Amino acid sequence: MKKLLFFFMLYPFALCAQTDIQDALPSNGVQDSVAETSIILRNNSLIFQKVYSSILHKEELLKKLKVFLPAVKSFQLGNETNQTTDQLSGKLSTYFINYNKYGVNQTGIGGILGYPITADVIIQVKENRYRVTISNIILKSVGDTVKHDVPIEMYLTKIKQPLITKSNQGLKTIIYINNEFSSSFDLNSRDKINDNF
Repeated sequence: MKKLLFFFMLYPFALCAQTDIQDALPSNGVQDSVAETSIILRNNSLIFQKVYSSILHKEELLKKLKVFLPAVKSFQLGNETNQTTDQLSGKLSTYFINYNKYGVNQTGIGGILGYPITADVIIQVKENRYRVTISNIILKSVGDTVKHDVPIEMYLTKIKQPLITKSNQGLKTIIYINNEFSSSFDLNSRDKINDNF
């Protein structure tokens, strides 16, 4: 009788133990990434996140970034009330990926790069380095007859699983997006003048 009573007392705990969903995500929420790029899938959203190094100290780096960022095409620095001594924020609006710069034509990549991109940008500044995070990446005016805005995850992630697509065309598209964002926000880049002319 004691064994039966003991069984009935522990039975509900055994049921809960079998139905709990175990999170297999790393602690920072990264679900997937593409090797040798700064594109990650975090919380079902594609994010570009890269740390750049600099020889400048924090205050000098912050000043130089405030001068440099308006030169980034389609980047709008947020108003002064949202800026701090550690962080700058802004938006990309109608940003086009220049895939021709990498020696390819549009037939070799996903057609989504022909659409303008809007995104939120946060730049965190520390001593001798800064981190650029581009999130909420939206493709503008997608569609033939009815134009609508679409998150980039619709094209570059798998539908039923929170993973980045590994198709050849999808990987090339991600690499071109990564290269474009990496060069656009690199304060140390020497080819800024060449890109603009």
